[in-house]
Amino acid sequence: MTYTLARIDTFELPDRLPADDVGTGQVKTPFVDVDFGGAFDLRRNDDSVFGSRTLQKRCLFYFSDQDERETFFRDLRGYVGVPAKLFRTWDDGTDEWVSCRLANIRGTRTLNNVLHQEVTLIFQIYSPYWRGSYNGAWTFDSGKKFDYGLEFDSGDDYTFNVTSGVSFDVVHDGNTIAKDPIITITSGSAAITSGSPALTISASNIELEYDATINANESLVLNCGNFSVENNGVDDYANFSRGSNHKINEWFRLPAGTTEVTLTFTGGGGGVTCEFAFYDGHQ
Repeated sequence: MTYTLARIDTFELPDRLPADDVGTGQVKTPFVDVDFGGAFDLRRNDDSVFGSRTLQKRCLFYFSDQDERETFFRDLRGYVGVPAKLFRTWDDGTDEWVSCRLANIRGTRTLNNVLHQEVTLIFQIYSPYWRGSYNGAWTFDSGKKFDYGLEFDSGDDYTFNVTSGVSFDVVHDGNTIAKDPIITITSGSAAITSGSPALTISASNIELEYDATINANESLVLNCGNFSVENNGVDDYANFSRGSNHKINEWFRLPAGTTEVTLTFTGGGGGVTCEFAFYDGHQ
């Protein structure tokens, strides 16, 4: 089973005579050669990661008259240089996307190109992995689009009723590490109060601490992709820190499979919740 590069945002790419780049691109593999032979892997036990990379799609578009062909080609050219999302569609109909720019359209026109044109599209990819299904609660007016991995009735499994010190499992159905979850902790009937610290989120090699009051029924939002902290919608990065047991560069990692997470906090009353919102990550 494989896939085709299907569309830019909602703009459907041509599907005639397609030649899709289905390679992964080159990951960063930093190393140091050693005098006695071999090399030292600078990432050691960490997975290697992608930087920016390119993908190509060669395709042909054909229309019944020249006006339709020209209109399509003008619309396609309008995406050059524009930040967008590139979607790939697997043979089973599953969609995944990455952030990109259409960097270049290559093509040559001859006298025979009256109703058809063959082009090669060059995409610059910025996302570290392809994003699949969305995990987390969402609403119709949240700004997210159905094409972006959303499904009706999704999200309930990723909002957890929590008790201090009791672990819960976050399940990631992708095949690579998702590093940008949005974690929302909502206090219950009483405030989560300032302590030393007031709240700790811990998992394997992860320890995130917050040391300020979260008022009753208000939320602390940690955006691990944007590295932002908001308490009741107000920036409060000053009261956030990574604990002494935090061993990774990122704030959080969700590898494929199950991650056991523990929340430790003071106060909160009844009804404290923790929500994880993230896209399944795919290579």
